[in-house]
Amino acid sequence: MVACSIASVVIATPEDEQVADYLRSHNMLSLLESQLESRIEQAKDIDQREQLANQLSQLYLAQIRKYDRNDPLREISLNRARRFVTQMGSNTLYELRIELLVDAYIDLEPKVELEKLLLLDELERDNSIAQLHELSNAFGVICNKLDPAVAQLERLISRSSRSANPELFDSLSDLRRYRSLAHYYHGWAGYSLAVLKAQHIPSDILVSFGWLTGSEGGVPQLSLFNESTLEFEHVARAAIGIALSYAQSEDTLSARTWAKLVVDSEFTHPDSKIAVEDRYLQILALDRDWTQVNILTSSMQINRGKDAPMRVADARFLAIQSLQAIASTRVGQGGLSQATLTAQDAITQLVEQGEIGHVLDLYRRFNKLPMVEDSFITRYAKALVELSRAEQSPKNGMYASIASQFAIALASPGASQFPKERADCMLKLAYTEIRSDRPAEAIKSCDKLIQTSSDPAVVEEARWMRIAAYESISTSETSTQSNEDQLEKAVREYIVAYPSTSRSAKLLLRYAMQGTVDSQVAIDTLAFILDEDPIVIPARRTLVQLRYQQLRALGFADQALVRQTLEMVQWIDKKHQVDKSDIDDAKAQLSTIRIGIELAVRTNPPELSIAQQLIAQGKTLAAIDTSFNSYRPELVYRAIQVSLLDDSNTQRINESISMLDELASLDPKMLNSARVLIVNALIEQWGQTQSGLSASQLINQGTRVLALQTPPHPQPLGKQVSGITELVADAGEYRWMNQRDTDARDLALRLSRLVLERGLPSQEGLLRTARLANATHDLETELSAWLRLLAAYPSADERWYQARYESLRVMKEIDFPRAQAAYDQFRLLHPDLGPSPWNQQIASLFGDTLNDTSGALP
Repeated sequence: MVACSIASVVIATPEDEQVADYLRSHNMLSLLESQLESRIEQAKDIDQREQLANQLSQLYLAQIRKYDRNDPLREISLNRARRFVTQMGSNTLYELRIELLVDAYIDLEPKVELEKLLLLDELERDNSIAQLHELSNAFGVICNKLDPAVAQLERLISRSSRSANPELFDSLSDLRRYRSLAHYYHGWAGYSLAVLKAQHIPSDILVSFGWLTGSEGGVPQLSLFNESTLEFEHVARAAIGIALSYAQSEDTLSARTWAKLVVDSEFTHPDSKIAVEDRYLQILALDRDWTQVNILTSSMQINRGKDAPMRVADARFLAIQSLQAIASTRVGQGGLSQATLTAQDAITQLVEQGEIGHVLDLYRRFNKLPMVEDSFITRYAKALVELSRAEQSPKNGMYASIASQFAIALASPGASQFPKERADCMLKLAYTEIRSDRPAEAIKSCDKLIQTSSDPAVVEEARWMRIAAYESISTSETSTQSNEDQLEKAVREYIVAYPSTSRSAKLLLRYAMQGTVDSQVAIDTLAFILDEDPIVIPARRTLVQLRYQQLRALGFADQALVRQTLEMVQWIDKKHQVDKSDIDDAKAQLSTIRIGIELAVRTNPPELSIAQQLIAQGKTLAAIDTSFNSYRPELVYRAIQVSLLDDSNTQRINESISMLDELASLDPKMLNSARVLIVNALIEQWGQTQSGLSASQLINQGTRVLALQTPPHPQPLGKQVSGITELVADAGEYRWMNQRDTDARDLALRLSRLVLERGLPSQEGLLRTARLANATHDLETELSAWLRLLAAYPSADERWYQARYESLRVMKEIDFPRAQAAYDQFRLLHPDLGPSPWNQQIASLFGDTLNDTSGALP
């Protein structure tokens, strides 16, 4: 509530200093910033605007200095401050402007040292030059404003006293401080720019340094320099800046004079002296005075002690300068022996500090180092350089030679003094042995490292290299089952030891589907690969395959896992854009989509829309290359299956049937499977609603299925085939009864006769057979149907008497004596001839009466 009221006050009265004081005292800096911005915008008086701008600049300065350089909040404050000074245009705001420029320079300063060490690439150099050029000009602009501003204020103050105008004296003090700071960084920015551009130092840069060393407005003069001011760090650094500038301009005499003054002065603060000595060492090296370099380095080692070794940057710089001198026609003072001593000492410093990378880089640049030729480092460096060259342009036999060099290095004196480099040397030996077709030797090196190294990273690398060696053996013509077993063991050991690494994931991608790795271990490992991982797509594809295998073994009973795996398929399909020129990638995506379609069908209820989307995507991929033609029939089959599952679509069967022609042209075998699906759907529909169209469809598709599923004569029909046959016959009878389709009737009779003779007819099927046979006067078939029904019905069932009557009726037409004999036997066993009305009808067949019992047994 308080904040709201304050905000409203700020808006209502932005000029109110009391509000600003309140916000400042309560650390409401964001509100204070907004209030000051608003007041600056509304201020009409130039002085008032400047005063408010200074307040806001102090706020930004406080925020910038409050945070560490790597704090994101500091960057936010810097951006706001930059925007503010841009908006203020020509307004002075010296302190804030200088702060922003210094911040930018500090980020660029390390680039200069990298350039001196030959470690700055061309793009970084170009970018740094552009930025330093802009910074140097900006510092120069501020210097050009501050110089006359200070001079004008000094003239004004000369005519007054501090007591009369204390603010003027304070302002002068501030302006002089800003001037010194601006010139200081103008000097260093100009020096840095010259180093990157490999140019001499412009005179205005030396003039800027002169403002801090007593030569105000002119080139620095030792005669004007007050040595006692070296107690101030910025003065000492300005003086060494002058020395470096002269060295950059190849005026080594002036450079050494200024540097030696600072180094030897009793006024130079101890905290500054170390940095100054390091710079002096660089100047001596640039002058190629190796005698003095070696004297100074010895002195520095004694004074600083063993616990304060030479900076790595200084050691590399000295090595570079001395090696360049040795390779040139002008070695310098002290000759080859002193230059070599400098190089040896510098390289020794790098080695002792574990900076072997710098040593190797120097070897690559100069092809030779002034070290003992049979030392481990020398031979190791030489082998690495040769390996690097071989990797860039491999030649037959080259790797075998390099492997020998690594082996010799390992046997060199002092190898045990460098355990890290020795381990790497052994790994490189294993690698080159593999590349030279000697993987068995590589395995020996890897096993030794695994057994003896205490460095986990080395052990992991050795395990990884061992797998590569076993893979090399397994692909050779001499590979045995034992080799395959060793490879599988190595893979399993690595994955168990490092389950969450990207390398394990890669191994799983390669071996998971081969059964080398336990499927659950593979699933657990692959499941933890993050979405941002470069191998996430192949990892997720493999995970889908493994889970699919798992689900098949479970009969897809785990619905939660079914849906989870389907979601993963959708994620892959959405996230990964297949490169149409990459056939392997398209094939892998198709395999994943095929699994997704089945999972969508297996969910309960089926995810039909997802299945349709995946089918469409699968068809698009299958059209990429003719090698994918084998996938097309499956996708059409799945489209038929999904269509039939859509109960909401009244045209689902018609649409499915319309797809059969396409499937027929692709794969007749899969066509038959699709017809079975359609026939099952037609049977389900027939059981619910019967019509002429559904009868025709059932006949058309059902007979085609029966043509393939009916076993050859005289093999019997199974229950399923018998049932389908009867249903198709039922549809045929329907068309005959409702549309007088005699062809359908004849077909129905043929199918009914087939079931009667070789199958397992139902009672309804036998009745249908009897009806159809009666309609076509096929007395033998009709009789057989009624006799089968007679045997099927219980004798107490009324239907049994019906079957008795119908069988006697047909039998009478075929063979009267046989019918008479059958009737006599029936009357003997059933004197009353059964229940009405069948007793009357049976009796009438033979002209008998129910009250005549002469035929009965006594």
